[in-house]
Amino acid sequence: MGLNTSFTFQFKERVGYVNYSILADAFLSGRLHLENPVDPQRLEAPDPLDPSLPYPFMDDAIIRNGKYYFQHEPFPALVRAVWLKLTGISYPTGLIIIACLVINVLWFWGILWQLRQAFFPESPMWVPMFVLAAFALSGPQLYMASRPIVHHEASAMGMCFVLGGCTFFFYGLTHVQRIASAFLLSGLFMGAAVLCRALLVIYPMVFLLCFLFSQPHKHEPRISLWMSAISYIFPIGCLSGVQLLYNYLRFGDPLDFGRRYLMYYHVPDYLYIIQQGFSFRLSHIPFQLYNYLLALPAITNKSGMLRFPIERTFSGDVMIGRELASSVFVVAPVLLLFLPILLLFSRTKKAGDLRLIITCCVLGSLAMLMALCSYVWSTARYLYDFTPLMFVVVFYNLAILWGRVQDNTPLRRLTVVGLCLLFAANCVMGLFLGFTGMIAQR
Repeated sequence: MGLNTSFTFQFKERVGYVNYSILADAFLSGRLHLENPVDPQRLEAPDPLDPSLPYPFMDDAIIRNGKYYFQHEPFPALVRAVWLKLTGISYPTGLIIIACLVINVLWFWGILWQLRQAFFPESPMWVPMFVLAAFALSGPQLYMASRPIVHHEASAMGMCFVLGGCTFFFYGLTHVQRIASAFLLSGLFMGAAVLCRALLVIYPMVFLLCFLFSQPHKHEPRISLWMSAISYIFPIGCLSGVQLLYNYLRFGDPLDFGRRYLMYYHVPDYLYIIQQGFSFRLSHIPFQLYNYLLALPAITNKSGMLRFPIERTFSGDVMIGRELASSVFVVAPVLLLFLPILLLFSRTKKAGDLRLIITCCVLGSLAMLMALCSYVWSTARYLYDFTPLMFVVVFYNLAILWGRVQDNTPLRRLTVVGLCLLFAANCVMGLFLGFTGMIAQR
């Protein structure tokens, strides 16, 4: 909360940025477009989206059919609109982000608790507590907390529903008799996540494919399996349909999210993304993989601290934007414990449902990473889209590793020292990225 408010502990909206309260007001007024009018002279220009025009505009808003539209998915605004209608109270973006992050930590603990109770009851309690604290104090989590902007509200609330969906999905998997109600609740949460951030649809898709692929090896009634799958799919399909209807009502095309009509401050972004249509491109993937997995933060003499860069670079006709993003293993060093997964997964004989859960986490986070890498910008907030489930895999790896070293005193002591160093580095780098985000919002 201190990072979010620059230690004033007074939540304020960031000046010059759109926020979800604007869209909530539009919904309550029966409109899908925003109340703010587009500058008339800009509308008369050959291309109203051109940022070099001398007329004012709303950054990060969509201009379509002479009106401003909100670029982000609508669910956070629907929550605000319902709350405002019932109570008459509108909460600032920063407070909502903090609330979502706290809930995310609780969901994350629920996932770790389930896995420990079902598969690692012999593992000491400090193992899940270590992973929980590392997640809560990691760079992606603290960076989300440090910038009270609309993008972070969408990501924080979206991940809140993803983790909730994971909790119920894993609960259904850990019971011999599949519990259809758990899969139904998981589908509702995952569908709500899609309405917060459309790209999060990757998680329910990966989970469903993993679930269906694993079932031929199960000895249980087919009707039970299909009831679980249908209970999971139905709410996701319905809520995804709401997003498609929202697109259609605004732009006449259910698959049009409006990204082609976004306003950008910088001419290179406008030319590359709007004029050439290169928001997503396979050519971005190797560059962005480097940024997310290997890139180091810059070192500056100012305050003797690390600086996370903001830059645009070109390689031929490929533009790569980088905003505060650095290697996930630098901003959250505990995630180095994710790397032994292939070795431990192939050599560990555990219950099939645990293998399915870990497969969902590994493939879900990697699929999300690859989708993000196809985008023109790598940014620190996108780390939050795939790191939470990586931390679940860290718990799996750590529980197995500790089981192997706990009876070997020298190796156990060496492991404890290594974990302490990793945790300390995790906290330091988390604070660096958090403070960087706090400075960037000014």
